[in-house]
Amino acid sequence: MRDYSLSALVALFIGWLAQTIACALYLKAHSKGFGIASDLLFGGVTFWFFSLAANVIFIQLPDFYIKKVIVRTNVVLFAFLSAVYGAVIYGLTIGLMSNSSFTESLPLYVGAVINGFVFGLALHLIWKPVEADG
Repeated sequence: MRDYSLSALVALFIGWLAQTIACALYLKAHSKGFGIASDLLFGGVTFWFFSLAANVIFIQLPDFYIKKVIVRTNVVLFAFLSAVYGAVIYGLTIGLMSNSSFTESLPLYVGAVINGFVFGLALHLIWKPVEADG
């Protein structure tokens, strides 16, 4: 795709899907089976809402810088940087509002890292820059 905004939205959806699957597997492994569906539904919808807000604020607005980083890095490095970026943004936006300790909210940070890594991987592979973009 040549459109950065559409590529970022598709990559965001792919990252969110990977995070949701990882969260479902985690909840299935660490739960007695009760509340998994409600946790996934509420958590998934909530995470999707915050992911869309983060897409606008942290991906679409600084697109000039993100485009430069994509062009200058390889796929793995960009995915790693996106994972770190996802964890930092999650920590600054949601993590600071939470009353939970870091260990209690660690699975959510892991979800943000998974989302960021898969987002970075997908965006680097999907978006095909035009010479005038970056």
